[in-house]
This record gives sequence, structure tokens and C-alpha cells, in this order.
Amino acid sequence: MYEKEVEFNLSETTVSPLRVSELLDGVNDVERFISNELTYPEPEGSQLFRERIAQFYVDCKPENIIVTNGGSEANYMTLWTLLEPGDRLACMIPNFMQAWGLGHAYADGVDAFFLVRQKEAGLYRWTLDLESLKRAVTPKTNVIVITNPNNPTGALLTPTEMDAVVDIANRAGAWLVVDEMYRGPEVDGGTTVMLADPDTGYPKAIVNASYLNGFRTAAADAIAVSFLARPDATVLGVIGAEHQAEQEIRAVAEVRALSLIKIHNRSEARFRWIADQLKDVDIDIRFTSAEDAVRGSDIVITVTPSEEPIVREEWIKEGTHISAMGADDRGKHELDAIIVKRASLFADYPKQSVIIGEFQHAYGDGFINSVADICALGLVTLGKSPGRTSDNQITFFDSSGIAIQDIAVADAIFKAAQKMDQIQYVDF
Repeated sequence: MYEKEVEFNLSETTVSPLRVSELLDGVNDVERFISNELTYPEPEGSQLFRERIAQFYVDCKPENIIVTNGGSEANYMTLWTLLEPGDRLACMIPNFMQAWGLGHAYADGVDAFFLVRQKEAGLYRWTLDLESLKRAVTPKTNVIVITNPNNPTGALLTPTEMDAVVDIANRAGAWLVVDEMYRGPEVDGGTTVMLADPDTGYPKAIVNASYLNGFRTAAADAIAVSFLARPDATVLGVIGAEHQAEQEIRAVAEVRALSLIKIHNRSEARFRWIADQLKDVDIDIRFTSAEDAVRGSDIVITVTPSEEPIVREEWIKEGTHISAMGADDRGKHELDAIIVKRASLFADYPKQSVIIGEFQHAYGDGFINSVADICALGLVTLGKSPGRTSDNQITFFDSSGIAIQDIAVADAIFKAAQKMDQIQYVDF
């Protein structure tokens, strides 16, 4: 009722509408443009537009593409196609309720499952109530509808929650309809970062985020090492030998004069792979056990998806710097939680580190009393908090990743590419 009267309308999710004059910007033949008839467009999208969308997908033809006027029309067509009399629809609540109404219109009824507000590490977030989802999905359920990010709470499901939803849908043989799914145009399992013009909201660049993520994660580690590791640190121990481990090693080698790198991985073949990737690095690299990789190392980096501790507390010597880079979701766990009792704690985002980072376990076990016990690395780089204060101090950095790092690095790469004339322009 009051949306046209308020100064800030938080119910809107779009950028400011274009003016007619802005539509004419860049139009060479204005007379031809304004002579176009105002008629209905092709309902499935223009042939040219569908041809260009189809190019993103393997073995896809324009006739396989339907372009809708927003998500509401897409939801309408999808549920009209999938639901039959006698079916039931399971619907996430809270919701903007379009699917709720369509489920009652097209099917035998709707069963609700819920997001619930819970307090974690002193912060409230909306989490998926899996038990309510299990109750809502019955043998008659043919469609499960979720909104992710959720409308209206803004809650984003964690990877663990999404895996659980997919598992329940598979076991029920139900279609999973996901509305409000904001993501890049990737189709091959990777991810992208889309940079937008801050003034207009118009997309100005798409950056490969899978590749980008490796650089920004390693860069954060290098910053942590440069501020927190001893200046004379020369021995690096690494747990893990996947692609990210290579980036971590290269980054740390830029900020410390390493003489020995000890790498542990369950697969010796994988060690040979990473050793080959690093053959241009003039540093002694050895394959060791997990214990040998940690014992005697000045810097220890863990970069695995492990859910069981690999690094034991008794292996850590005084003066060690630890960078825990692998934990970015609930349940991931690379190091004995009790190590924090001996260490000074740092994180890229302290509040997040006790929820999905390595510190979640120490916090849950009571070894960390408060988020205030963890120092944000940014405060150290700004000189507002001390980093390492003695050679015997154990410093422990937990990196769970924050989106602003992706945006900052993507923007820096975009600007560098512009200067190098390495931008590939795409005409839409």
C-alpha cells in the first residue's frame, strides 16, 4: 500500500527501472527504434535470444529453451507440468506462497516444512528443519519446492542442508523445484563471480570463480603467514595435495624463504602430481606421514575436506604458525580441537569461523569461550590488534572464506585484464 511513498523500499529486489531516454542510449537509428510496433513479444523468447542461451549447454537446441517473464511465470509453467490430480506438493515455509496456491490448485494438497530461527555462536540464522521436511514428504509427494536464498528471510541453505534435501527427494522419487536460485551462468560444475556496475546494477564482467577461489584463498593464507608466522620460518608442513594445496604452497613461498616442504596425502600418486606441478619451485619437497609433516615444521597448512582430525595436538611445537584452510562447512574437522588452548586465535571472519570453520569444534567443546577470543586478521593488518608477539607463541589462523574476498579479487583481476587488453567482450 505504501511502497510508492517510502524512501527505501526493502521489498524490492531489483535495480532502479530504466528511463525511456536510457533505452535510446547507443541507438544509432532512433527513428527506426521508435517506429517499432508495441505488440506482444514471442512468448517463449526470441529465436536469436534462445539460440544464444542454447550455446551455453551441450547438445541443446533453441527449441529446448523457454524464456519466461520472471520467476512467477516459470513456477506456474513448471508446476502445471509436473503436478497431477492425486499428487501432493511439499512446500518450504516461510515463502512468498505462489507454490502453495498452485499446489492446492493443481494437486491434491500441500504439506509444509519449515525454516526455524536458531541461535548459533551468538548469532541468529534460519536453518532447515529436516524433521519437518521428512514428515512433509509422503508417498504421494511428487514435487518439493524450496526457495534458496529464501524469500522473505534471505536464509541460504548450507551444502549439508542441500545434500539432505536432494537425498530426501531422491528417496521419494520427487521433483525438486528450486526458486530464487541466484547463481552464475555456469553449467559444468564450476562457479562464477558476476561483477556489476555499482551505479546501475548492470553486469560488467563474468569471472571464473573456481580458478579465482584458489588464488584468493591462497592470498589470504599468505597474508596470515606474513603477519603471524615467525620471520625466520623455513620449514613448511602441508596436509593435502589437491589443487588448492599447490596454490597455498606457491603463495606462502612468496612471503617466507622456505628451505623444506613436507607434504602428506593419503595417495602417494597425488603427491607425485603436486611435486610435478611445483617443479619450478626451487625448494626441497618430500612426501611424509602426517605426523612427520607436522612435527618440526615452522608453518603448518591443512587443506583437506576431512571430517575427522588429522593433526594431533602433541605434534605442534612452540612457535608454530597454523593455517587451517579446509573447513568451510559444518562437520569439517582437520585438527585436534584442544590445540586452541595453546594458541592465539585469528580468523578471516571470527563469527563465521565458529559456525562452519575449523573453530566450530573447539567452540562447541568449550575450548573457545567467546567469539571475542578470536581476532579478525584484518585488525592485525590494519595495526589495530597485535599478531605474533613472541617466538614461542603458537598462532592459529582459521579461513572459512568470505564473499567480499571473491569480489575484491575479481575486481582487481578485471582491472588488470583491462590494462593488458585481455578482456573478452560478449555481445548480448
